[in-house]
Amino acid sequence: MNRGGSATAQPETVVDDAAARRSAERISTAWLVIAVLGFVAFAILTLLVAARANFWFDQPLLDLGHNLVGLTPLWNFISDAANFPMIAVGVGIVLWLLRARRRREAVLVAVVLAAATAGSELVKLLVARPRPAQTLVEGVVYSYPSGHVLESLSIFGIIGLLIWRSASPRWLRVGVNVVFAVLVVIVGIARVALAAHYPSDVLGGAIAGIAVLATFAWLTSHATETSHEHAP
Repeated sequence: MNRGGSATAQPETVVDDAAARRSAERISTAWLVIAVLGFVAFAILTLLVAARANFWFDQPLLDLGHNLVGLTPLWNFISDAANFPMIAVGVGIVLWLLRARRRREAVLVAVVLAAATAGSELVKLLVARPRPAQTLVEGVVYSYPSGHVLESLSIFGIIGLLIWRSASPRWLRVGVNVVFAVLVVIVGIARVALAAHYPSDVLGGAIAGIAVLATFAWLTSHATETSHEHAP
């Protein structure tokens, strides 16, 4: 009887493992598709911006942002919080992963975020798009894409992804990612309200950020999609 039970349980385990692998492969492929589409969309938008195309939504949204000038102290606070503090958060992710002995993910976080930041600055120089109101931004002359949005989406997105893959309760995983998404949107609103960026700059930063996040997710999916880990 015992032998019969073992014989029937083993194929079920094999089937479960195979199903888990197929599911992980589908998720990995989806992330790769999102990454490729994101970079293609960003390249197309970048070419349009470089050609000085007119985006119909830029001026109306800039005007709407100008009407929020009474909240300038709040926008400045949000904008500042999405700048250098985000670098500290990124470093914190790397250190936490190293402490958790997840060295490959730690290296990928460092490389992906460094490449995203360097790539954003390179695109700014190549496109050379003036800021909407010639806003003085220390150390950064050009407008496209929004580095604040790109970096905040990438960093919050990576944290959200690590939490989503963890063994945390579903309500917590969903809630954290919703909060992060709202924060990124608020950062984009702040940059437009301060006339530091055109809405199309924010769009470009968001698309690039999604592509960066999807790239990280794809590079790490093979080892993490099939098992839960502890949340950071």
